[in-house]
Amino acid sequence: MKVNLKKIKKWLNKAYKKTDTFSGGVLSIIQSAFKRFSKERGSEAAASLAYFAFFSIFPMLLVFIIVGSYFVDRSVVQEQLINLLSGVVPGIDSVIIENINRVLRLRGAVTFIALISLVWSATSVFNILAKNLNRAFPKASVPNFLKSRFMGFLMFLGLGVLMLLSIASSTLSGLIPVINIPLDGRALHETFLWQIGAFLVPVVINLLMFWALYYWVPRIKVSRKASFIGGLIAGVAWELLNNIFTWYLSSGLSRYRLVYGSVGSIVALLFWIYMTAMIALIGAHLTASIQHAIIEKSNA
Repeated sequence: MKVNLKKIKKWLNKAYKKTDTFSGGVLSIIQSAFKRFSKERGSEAAASLAYFAFFSIFPMLLVFIIVGSYFVDRSVVQEQLINLLSGVVPGIDSVIIENINRVLRLRGAVTFIALISLVWSATSVFNILAKNLNRAFPKASVPNFLKSRFMGFLMFLGLGVLMLLSIASSTLSGLIPVINIPLDGRALHETFLWQIGAFLVPVVINLLMFWALYYWVPRIKVSRKASFIGGLIAGVAWELLNNIFTWYLSSGLSRYRLVYGSVGSIVALLFWIYMTAMIALIGAHLTASIQHAIIEKSNA
């Protein structure tokens, strides 16, 4: 039996158009986003982001701990940051905590110039991220060296604020069982409403983070609607990645330690950073496609 490829292709195109019309153009937006992502070599960009992020994480943690220790006890700041990291990549605390303690024992030698150099190293990944986010928007100009560095510094400060929010929310959720407020005969932390809130808080924080990236970083006017939808999709995807990745590493199914041995945690961290970068860049391209669809609809 001879297969007519032209008829099959025609039928598939017709089915695609009907589905796209039924979905309100969602399929076209997704197709355009992934075409642009492929054209801009998004997977390679994510790999470069993972490389720079790996070398930026340690200076970033040092800056947060050194600055934070001027306001609260150093051990509190360190413990909260390690908990945030180990909650995503189990075992990563064993990779960095020894080096952090060794450096912080010499805190008196950390001068203002040394702190500035740490900040410079920590913002390297945000510098690359700013350039790749702008490449997702066809009409946006890629910032030069100084502008991208400045944008990277602003993103670094924004990350610090979000970390404070995350620490505050985790501290509050830890205090609720201690306070033990009764509600309908049950403790507040045992209610279904609290469980929903515990899931939504990190999603909201993720949404704010990605919305800020897609709304403020591109050197072009981005609609709030497009950046909100893109940020929501990226935020939910990132939360799912964190939960699935944490479950996989702690389930006993992973075999990366058998292959990479003592550096297995580092490899796991690199892979998580790469997947995070992929989500951030795909979300940016989705935002750009949604923005284009909104402009086309308004001009129609």
